[in-house]
Amino acid sequence: MQALVRPAAARYSECAKCHDPMAQPGICRLCVGLDTRTLGVGRSEAAARVGAARVRDAMRAAKAALQLGPDVVVAR
Repeated sequence: MQALVRPAAARYSECAKCHDPMAQPGICRLCVGLDTRTLGVGRSEAAARVGAARVRDAMRAAKAALQLGPDVVVAR
């Protein structure tokens, strides 16, 4: 006998007018006539530059680990 599988609950609702994803059901701020909320994460050029450098470093380390083999640990 198999257990009943329930579908996952939706994590987000949609705006009643424009159908954009929202955390709670209703009408979004833009459709009501208010500004949209803008997040302050990564809005500056310096933050983007630092993030890109971190990604490049991680990719180089991963590539070096793959080229050396699974038994070799790359130390920083």
